[in-house]
Amino acid sequence: MLYQNSAAPGDVKKFQVMIDGKDVSDSVTMADVYMDIFNPTWTAQIFFDDTANLLMSLPIKTGSKITITVETALGMEGDGEKEYRMTVYRIGDKRLISHMQQQYTVFAAHEDLIKSQKTRVRRSFNNKKPDQIVQQLISEELGGAVDAPKPADNNLSLIIPNWTPFNAVSWLCKVATYKNAADYCFFMADEGKYSFKSFEEMFSSEDEKEDLTFYQKPAGVRDAGDFPDDFTVQVLRYNWEHFDGAAAQSAGLYSSTTVSFDLIGKKWEKKAFTFGEDTPADAEGKNFEDVMGGEDANISFTPKHAEMFQSPSVVDYTDQWIGSRKSSIQKMDMEKLVVQVPGAAKSWEWLGKNVQVDLPSQTDMEDEKLDKQRKGRYVIVAMCQHIGKDSYVTNVEMVKKRLEKEN
Repeated sequence: MLYQNSAAPGDVKKFQVMIDGKDVSDSVTMADVYMDIFNPTWTAQIFFDDTANLLMSLPIKTGSKITITVETALGMEGDGEKEYRMTVYRIGDKRLISHMQQQYTVFAAHEDLIKSQKTRVRRSFNNKKPDQIVQQLISEELGGAVDAPKPADNNLSLIIPNWTPFNAVSWLCKVATYKNAADYCFFMADEGKYSFKSFEEMFSSEDEKEDLTFYQKPAGVRDAGDFPDDFTVQVLRYNWEHFDGAAAQSAGLYSSTTVSFDLIGKKWEKKAFTFGEDTPADAEGKNFEDVMGGEDANISFTPKHAEMFQSPSVVDYTDQWIGSRKSSIQKMDMEKLVVQVPGAAKSWEWLGKNVQVDLPSQTDMEDEKLDKQRKGRYVIVAMCQHIGKDSYVTNVEMVKKRLEKEN
């Protein structure tokens, strides 16, 4: 769809920063808002060029409430207004430019992170699914809601031993399985709203598809007319972050062995895991040679305490999820594409969604042909909203869980 608009991509209609109810926008040069499927809440860095001595006169202090508001109006998908409400947790070192001017960075996070840090959970759960436990914890301890569309395979009985809510949820991400894969992630989806989802589901489920195509037309080739003209997804620049195969090998991507000892039965057990064992489709679309595998590349030891609870417990089957979790974490970092696109106020909605990526072939530039293997669906795993008074771009990290089959 073509848009008749004189505004340049990424133009900002409104950019406002408030601290404890006072507008400090004139002293702010830039604000970066970070969101990640591996972090429970959004965080931010606000860059100040201060000639009003706000640190003392306002003052800006740890615990101050900060609000970042951005609005775009380019006449395309992603337009609108977004308000990020956070709490200051750190003030960076000051750089004195003159006796009337200083520069510094203010670090902030969503208030739920602060609330979680001062809340301790001491309770038991009996024969419940991990997603149900997560929903109950976030609702009762932090007052939030959790979207968990697919129930986990396993039921758990456990005692949370004085952990913070977010620490407990992080641990539940490790032990929860969906279709045999221990690949759950927990992240903030919006103000007071969270997601607890399997990475495989984020990658392959129709429910997680966002109707967006990220593309870049190669310079110097004719326009075939097949590319959309939507500035919110036109790639300004991109780069591939290739993973370290040796580091991934030692971390358990390709294969691993879990050695367990049953404290009751006094028995040793050994369980081997190989890549794709939990998700066969991954084995078909792998991007490495089998020589990288080997059971002894990664070995871990874990105790088991069979039938500690009357109903199934995590300690009954630790060796069933450890190998899958190690491999899953590495899969989320394998085929990583980092793109920069013009900013749009509602682009925060893309986090955790799978989107289409069409990039030009590196070998055939004649007719805007696409890279056959690396085209297709990617999951957006992290974003940085880089917002200034006159410019706004979004850096997007995407992961392709497996390569496309060449036609």
